[in-house]
Amino acid sequence: MEAVLLETRRRVQGITINDLESLYIGGGTPSVLSSTEIIFLMQGIRQSWPHSRDCQISIECNPEDVKSDYLGTLLNSGVNRLSIGVQSFQQEFLQSLGRNHTVEHLHQNLIALRDVGWTNFNVDLMFGLPNQTLEQFQFDVKKALEWDPTHLSFYALELAEQTPYGKSERIRKSWQEAQEITTDMYLWATDFLENNGWEHYEVSNFAKPNYQGRMNQMVWNGSGYLGVGVGAHSYDGQSRWGNLRSLHRYLQLLEENCWPTAFSETLTDNEKANEFLMLQLRQTKGLSLKKWEGKFAPKNWMDTHFDLLRAWQKEGLLNWMGDRIVLTKRGLLVADALTAELSL
Repeated sequence: MEAVLLETRRRVQGITINDLESLYIGGGTPSVLSSTEIIFLMQGIRQSWPHSRDCQISIECNPEDVKSDYLGTLLNSGVNRLSIGVQSFQQEFLQSLGRNHTVEHLHQNLIALRDVGWTNFNVDLMFGLPNQTLEQFQFDVKKALEWDPTHLSFYALELAEQTPYGKSERIRKSWQEAQEITTDMYLWATDFLENNGWEHYEVSNFAKPNYQGRMNQMVWNGSGYLGVGVGAHSYDGQSRWGNLRSLHRYLQLLEENCWPTAFSETLTDNEKANEFLMLQLRQTKGLSLKKWEGKFAPKNWMDTHFDLLRAWQKEGLLNWMGDRIVLTKRGLLVADALTAELSL
């Protein structure tokens, strides 16, 4: 904790900084920090970097860590937004995912959340799980809404080879067979939430009006961000760098007054362009062709891509709305593939 604050102080020294607009504590599992450690961290960051009056301060929490006294400490320390890794409200899926919390944990701690006075929180849910039916996913979404969150994030299961799921041939087969149902889940969720007043503002993210995740929005819009701590990544608009993942080396280098950096890179013009393209197309406001062509794309870009864009429009993957290309719900499901086709 002291090293994180030391790195923060050093990173902000000698640079012109505006008041902090967004502070995000996560990923990993920051809710394993004690109440005392949370207060220590928040006080240290405030001393290094002035906060704006409406700074959004978010922390990721595991459901099993969300107890009444802890929730009160978070609220009193200045944290004003929680992101809770629920994943599912059904015990069979929590067990298959290897989660430590139970449905009973969820019930008890969401009651505590409400009783302490938390009104701004996100719920993470997963879909496309092996043997998960559309009806089971619909149950999870509706159950989440019963607790009145301000934000929902949906993440489709991805099978990484090194994980227990990825190593199981039976699970991989079941997962592959479920891809069509996964599409149905996503399309149902977007329709259901929009019909109930939610804003679908990015591929995986939905918010009640004025409750978007500010950190995510700033990253998607190309703003710079500072990451501190082991494995944290940063971006200043020109360069990107990432910290070492070894805690021992991280501490050692800070003690030696050196940056604990694992890599750094200065982005080429094409890399900046392709990142802009990818981040814009992931958002439901879409890509401004005027901005894209004026700032990044070569003069003949539209000539060489016009037929492709019109074909995708006919296939129902995108809408052409004046100056903007906006992916449809089906288009958002394959946003990465479409972006690759349009990249420089």
